[in-house]
Amino acid sequence: DYGALPAVDVNIATVPETTTRRLVEVLEGIKGSVAKAEPCYPVIGKPGTSGEIGLMDLALAFAAATKDESMCITGRPLGWPSNANVIEHPHDFLGHTGGGGLGAGPSIAVGAALALREIKSDRKTVAILGDGDYMMGLTAIWNAATLKLPMLFLVANNHSYYNDENHQIKVAEKRDRPVERAPIGQRMEDPVPDLAALARAQGLEGEGPITDLADLPAALENALKRVHAGASFVLDVKVRQEYVTSSMAEMD
Repeated sequence: DYGALPAVDVNIATVPETTTRRLVEVLEGIKGSVAKAEPCYPVIGKPGTSGEIGLMDLALAFAAATKDESMCITGRPLGWPSNANVIEHPHDFLGHTGGGGLGAGPSIAVGAALALREIKSDRKTVAILGDGDYMMGLTAIWNAATLKLPMLFLVANNHSYYNDENHQIKVAEKRDRPVERAPIGQRMEDPVPDLAALARAQGLEGEGPITDLADLPAALENALKRVHAGASFVLDVKVRQEYVTSSMAEMD
């Protein structure tokens, strides 16, 4: 709590790269065979056929649409299923921002796309963002347009700074205050921002909001098609205000 360092068994004053290298050297000297751990892959099933869209629905639809894609996922929003994407290479998924990092997602994505261009990678850059992250760092996406970076910004839009809203609820319950006040200053409603229009205003292509599950597969297919054609594309998908607390089912 309060920023204190976590308790550890062995405190090593170094950096992860050095520690890992030395540990590998030690492990290589250990005799005996070690069984290789085989990865477990998520079952790429199909989401429902119609109705409102949940985070798991979006994760399933995205996994199905991108199962044959070579891509670099630069980030995922809070509550995204932990095993929703196959990760076999360091460039498959760049990880989460430290401490939440609200607003960092768009700029991290643009930087990653530039780096992939520099190393002549054929991967397409995909940033899966919450709407709060998107809105906080929105102006960074102009760089994607002016630098002509083929990339997808997929926005899981729940019309809320939902992490903070959850905090407000917990604090209200703890202090015996009205939980009905939790959305104050956290919801992006009345009016709802037009995220696709904001993208188009900066020179990107944009579609949405996608509000019905029945329309999601076609919208994802079109977005990926436009990215392959060289576009910087924003797809706004309206999702329920929720966190997914379970992983996708796994297959061997």
